[in-house]
Amino acid sequence: MKKFFILALVFGVLFSQTVFALTPLPPSCAPVLTRNLTIGSLGAEVSALQQFLIQGGYLHITTPTGYFGALTKVAVIAWQEENNVIHPGTGYVGPITRAKLDSLYGCQQRFFITPTILPDAEVRVLVPNVANVDDFYRQQLMAVGFKSTDDLKWSISGGALPRGLELGDPHIVTCPGIVMPPCDAPNLTRTAIFGFASLAGSYNFTVQVTNGTQTVSQAYSIRVSPADSNQSGITVTSPNGGETWVANSVQDIKWANNIALCSTCLPSADWGKVDLYLDHYVPSCILVGPNAGLCPLPVFLPPYVLDKNIAGGLGGIYHWIVATDIADKPIPAGQYLMRICPAGATTNCDSSNNPFTITSGVTQSPAISALSPASAAVGAQVTITGSGFTSSGNKIKFGDLNTELNPSYSLNSTNNGTTLTFTVPTSRYYACSAGNPPCLVAQYLTPPGVYPVSVTNANGTSNTVNFTVFAITTN
Repeated sequence: MKKFFILALVFGVLFSQTVFALTPLPPSCAPVLTRNLTIGSLGAEVSALQQFLIQGGYLHITTPTGYFGALTKVAVIAWQEENNVIHPGTGYVGPITRAKLDSLYGCQQRFFITPTILPDAEVRVLVPNVANVDDFYRQQLMAVGFKSTDDLKWSISGGALPRGLELGDPHIVTCPGIVMPPCDAPNLTRTAIFGFASLAGSYNFTVQVTNGTQTVSQAYSIRVSPADSNQSGITVTSPNGGETWVANSVQDIKWANNIALCSTCLPSADWGKVDLYLDHYVPSCILVGPNAGLCPLPVFLPPYVLDKNIAGGLGGIYHWIVATDIADKPIPAGQYLMRICPAGATTNCDSSNNPFTITSGVTQSPAISALSPASAAVGAQVTITGSGFTSSGNKIKFGDLNTELNPSYSLNSTNNGTTLTFTVPTSRYYACSAGNPPCLVAQYLTPPGVYPVSVTNANGTSNTVNFTVFAITTN
């Protein structure tokens, strides 16, 4: 009887221990994960994840190892399936799984942006006709814990993204097939920073997301490293982005050349000679039009050869007839990047930092559609509405008062070249009045009457519209 009691007691203790071991403890706080984890991952965050899974009864090991292996993957799958995570069964701890962990067990801010750290990038290597997918940068961001996600808006609220990268609208950022899974249908809780980095450096910026009532920001830093530490000493200085050049006009292509920056360049009789290329500019994603919403793999069209074996020395200037190639064949209007390479080479080149634009050269003569007001006293402000006004150098001719000779009446346009504003002249303009010494000419107040008004600029002379000057009345 005593032996039976002892055996029963031992069995009861063992049984109670077994039951205790199979009963998962409720997790306290989710591990803080700043990166995606999968098979082969190492480090403190893997240990934190394993501790969480051990405590929850999903991972049956004694202590964390810091290595994401097969057992950890099985445990992650079990947790994903139990908590209805999208893409169950993958065992991949990505943005969706991390967000779910934070939303269920997060002990931090209840609404936030994840991840909190972004990977670094590398400058895109531009090789004609070769789509180098390895240079494509894409990092998904997710908004977590917002009560309403129907109208989330993402923006850069401070600093600037690395040149060439952009914050994508979640409606148009899809899965281009070159990112790590999981990647499911886009929605407003997610966006992405994506594109081809084009300029090395360290960049600090802040991403903000808001639904109108809840707003949260996350500060990031991205370091963009050069594409190749063995870069050429060639630097394109013009065109370098943002210029608009008219076809058949003559513009200067400019570059600097420093052999000290090129460890593979050896001084020779041909050193400093360059080849000039014009590359098509292909944006990272299609943002507008019927194909909006696609982020296709980049397609590189054959470059135009502008000239070869051009002497440059430590730098050079090439007088280019815009939109013509080495054989004087026309190049269509569009956006391009200027690329300059050592003569006979296709590497160690430098390109424009940003695209520039070639226009067809077809210009629109200025045209006046209305004056507002159509009548006023001298000194009044008048707005001309019309079209074909250039950004600067629009000369106003007001009757025979010589205003077109007055520098004060050489105006800049606003509203995309559709408006000009001038002052009704108080008297006739004499150029010699601004001389040194000024000439002595009698000045008479502009008399009341009807004055034809026209605009002259680099594109031609407009039609005339009558303006009435009325007398200043006094009480």
